[in-house]
Amino acid sequence: MDTKDQYGDIETFGSIADGSITEIIDSTVLKVGYNAFAGCSSLTTASFPAATSIIGSAFQSCSALTTASFPEVKVISDYAFDSCSALTTANFPKATNIGGNAFKSCGALATVSFPAATNIGASAFAGCHTLANVSFPEVKTIGIYAFFNCISLTTASFPTAMNIGPNAFNGCLSLATVSFPAATDIGSSAFVTCYALTSVSFPVVTTIGSSAFQNCYSLATVSFPAVTSIGSYAFVSCSSLTTANFPAVTSIEGSAFNHCRALATVSFPEVKTIGGYAFADTSLATASFPKATSIGPNAFNGCSSLTTVSFPEATSIGDYTFITCYYLATANLPKVTSIGSGAFRSCCRLTSLNLVGASEVPSLGTSAFTSTPIGGYSEIAGQYGSVYVPASLYDAFLTAANWSSIASRIVSVA
Repeated sequence: MDTKDQYGDIETFGSIADGSITEIIDSTVLKVGYNAFAGCSSLTTASFPAATSIIGSAFQSCSALTTASFPEVKVISDYAFDSCSALTTANFPKATNIGGNAFKSCGALATVSFPAATNIGASAFAGCHTLANVSFPEVKTIGIYAFFNCISLTTASFPTAMNIGPNAFNGCLSLATVSFPAATDIGSSAFVTCYALTSVSFPVVTTIGSSAFQNCYSLATVSFPAVTSIGSYAFVSCSSLTTANFPAVTSIEGSAFNHCRALATVSFPEVKTIGGYAFADTSLATASFPKATSIGPNAFNGCSSLTTVSFPEATSIGDYTFITCYYLATANLPKVTSIGSGAFRSCCRLTSLNLVGASEVPSLGTSAFTSTPIGGYSEIAGQYGSVYVPASLYDAFLTAANWSSIASRIVSVA
């Protein structure tokens, strides 16, 4: 039965539907109301050629629905087709808004067409396991969990999208190609466990959220020329990543590249702060960060290929920053004012520490040079190490806390 609502629109209410209805075609309905056909398990076809809006949960759990035709619809509300497990095609040429959970758990949905859509709501296509390719030419915003666990999705093209919500493509195991030329922000966990993703380029993105590409095991190449901030765990365990070039980044948060075991080359000319574990367990051979002032605890923990580090502006070295960097031989820290506990512990080839530019004796944590040539004679290096300090501070170094224990390795430089 059709009835007029308070706004004068013709609306179909939940009472019209029952479990036996199999087909509904109506050219007069302008709005399909809340819960109108929800749970109609026998409904296979729904056609409303004049309808302009579908209100929340209108077709929720219509598990037999395979075809839906709404050529004039502009608004698809929350849960509109949620759990329509047999729906294979969604074609809405005029829809501008796709509500939250609108097509969630539509496991058979293989083809979608939304040429006018500008907004995709939270979890709109989450769990659409058959969906393989998506293109939304006008979308500006992609909501949280929008394509979560779309395990067959291989290609995602969003030429105008500016914001990628948290977890938007989390669990898209087959996603190999993405195009977001206008995106400025990548939300946290946006591409977590996108195992097939090999290369990403985001030319205008400025912020990468925490865990954004975590566990993207095949990701080998990344390009982010405009990014200024990399969130914690952003690329953690991207085990195929070999090169990271971020010319504009000023802040790298904790564990951003942790366990990127193939990462051998990085370029961060503008970085000021490096968080804890940021590059732990990578294959870096050289670490040069010309503007970095603060290096967090364990930032380079376990970088067994690292041979040289240079931080000409660094003032703070955290606890265990370079622990177990077995091949680290030279460290250049001319302006450092504090070195944390265990900072160079087990760097068994560290023979040269340059502090010549120091304006004061840096505070030194306990065990900073344990199992290094600076801490004592090294059978591995075959020699003692040296700490080079300015002549004006030489006497102060000899008596300073924790420095006095390695006084014989301190060398005055005029």
